[in-house]
Amino acid sequence: MENISTKKAQCALLLEESIRNRNAEKVIELIYAFYYVSALGIARRLTIPNGVQHDVVQESAIKFFQHLSKDGGFQKFEDAENPASSLLQYFFTIVHNKGLDTLKKGKKQEVVPVESLEHPPSAQSEYLDKIDQEILQSMLKQYLGETKYQILEMYNQGYNLQEIADEMSMTLSNVKYHKLDAEKKARSIHSDRGN
Repeated sequence: MENISTKKAQCALLLEESIRNRNAEKVIELIYAFYYVSALGIARRLTIPNGVQHDVVQESAIKFFQHLSKDGGFQKFEDAENPASSLLQYFFTIVHNKGLDTLKKGKKQEVVPVESLEHPPSAQSEYLDKIDQEILQSMLKQYLGETKYQILEMYNQGYNLQEIADEMSMTLSNVKYHKLDAEKKARSIHSDRGN
């Protein structure tokens, strides 16, 4: 299993490639996959309530995506000595500033339940939920590792443990262990995300 510094180095290379290709979608995907938890840490340190921390990171990612999508949005990162580091620093600054704005507004603003809105969230909201679900799956796969993720996916698709063991050429007890460990880790991710 690769260590964290190796994965971060690979991410930096992928970010630099995405900057060269001016691929804003890939940049956001990589940031979510590798740095979502770090961004949540920034929001947490600002003492933003748990449910709002994810909103701060998502709104920051949208703002960052909009910036990158503009003409010349990648220019400052392409010209930097370390493009990936410069890009991440910029993203984390947006998260920090968005968090501060949220704290300031939070004192004046009251949360309105979705059910009471005259016009419920649009297809854009459904799209963002779909992206959030894809990001969660990507995080889960990264966190669990390929084997545990595959076992959990097969189990959720209706395979019984013996079928999974046969399919993956593993012992039944090994599959049981990996499944239980994967479920435990998956629950911890879901509880961290407020689900």
